[in-house]
Amino acid sequence: MKNIETMSLSNRFEHLLKLMSSSKFLKMEGLGNEVPFFICPFAVKESTDMNKAIAQLIKQLQQKQVIVLELNLYQVALDILKQRNILDKIINMETDISKADLFSQLQSVLDPEKHIIPEIKARINESNHQILFITGVGEVFPYIRLHSILNNMQSLAHSKPSVFFFPGEYNANDTNGSTLRLFGVMDDKYYRAFNIYHCLTN
Repeated sequence: MKNIETMSLSNRFEHLLKLMSSSKFLKMEGLGNEVPFFICPFAVKESTDMNKAIAQLIKQLQQKQVIVLELNLYQVALDILKQRNILDKIINMETDISKADLFSQLQSVLDPEKHIIPEIKARINESNHQILFITGVGEVFPYIRLHSILNNMQSLAHSKPSVFFFPGEYNANDTNGSTLRLFGVMDDKYYRAFNIYHCLTN
């Protein structure tokens, strides 16, 4: 089997389009008892091109009658801050407090379990989608970490496949668990997601 992950972005795009438009993927066949979470890793230097590819992927899937709900974590975070009327306060205090204090403030008001996941759940419930895309992972680091989102989403995203676009590496290891390396540097352990490039299209 070819290592799709090391191919050009155009080749990887074709793999993603073929896979995500397949009935096997949409019906989540062959997953056993695992949650339908798929990590789509990419190099940080590809971020701009990947964002364009994601938009094109959504468009072409729609042409194939496959509805995608994209949730950008950065936009979700901004919306929560606006809803709670604290965005301006956060912006104004940025010049007056240390980075550590700002980090602590953002972690508190954007706690995944208390705030991010309920917002994601509400948007999922309002949408008639077939696939969920989670983007903006790098933009919200370090105050929101993907492994925390994944852990907290397990209770609400079992009925449809969810794809997490990740600017870094995702290495699966049956013995030690799978490792998320954001920007190729930060290590986080996560055990229940598939590398989407390892999924067969037939």
